[in-house]
Amino acid sequence: DVERYIAERKRNFPTAANVERKARGDAQATADGRPDKKAQSNGGDESARERRRRLTEVLKKQRELGLCKLAGTEALAASTLRRQHKDEP
Repeated sequence: DVERYIAERKRNFPTAANVERKARGDAQATADGRPDKKAQSNGGDESARERRRRLTEVLKKQRELGLCKLAGTEALAASTLRRQHKDEP
């Protein structure tokens, strides 16, 4: 799970090439008359929610294995998990 998450983050990391690719995609979407993803309600699209859910799973697994301190994600894990519990009904 962790390796798959890291690979996806590397693909989506905001490098100059990725930013340019996204800008071209946004311009093409606008030209095609598709709605702006940033304008969608509830803070984003389904893929963003899916990435957040997967991040939460990875952080929980790191915490269970005692790796969050070693991975440097201890603060991120704490804030993400707190936010998730706050958002749950």
